[in-house]
Amino acid sequence: MGGLWYGFAAGLGFGAYTILIDLTSPGSGLLPLVPARAASMVVVAVLAVAGVWSVSSFRTSPRRIVAGNGLLDVSGNVALLLALRAGSLGRVSIAASFYPAVTVLMARLINSEHLAKRQIAGLALTLFALGAIAAG
Repeated sequence: MGGLWYGFAAGLGFGAYTILIDLTSPGSGLLPLVPARAASMVVVAVLAVAGVWSVSSFRTSPRRIVAGNGLLDVSGNVALLLALRAGSLGRVSIAASFYPAVTVLMARLINSEHLAKRQIAGLALTLFALGAIAAG
């Protein structure tokens, strides 16, 4: 049951983030992403201090992976902001909500993790849904 609650909380958080980013002024450029990154750093720091999440030292972190993750994270947020400014909140938020499928695919390709049949079915349905959204 814990996984269901985690998923629910994550969905609420991602949805709220998307709505808040959509509410920003088009004239603000990319500046709304600065407080968003700062807020996520505060959350990580609070979780680390509270002992909920273990943060390794910079010396033991794989720097290329961390840098690549940061670059992809910022790129994804820029793409989300630009998509929201160019399209509708409904379509963009639905398409953006499929990004966990990329995480599953990367786990399979990079870490050779096994995918259950229901995960494979979920990925197939995700690709179909994204195609349907793109087709209009």
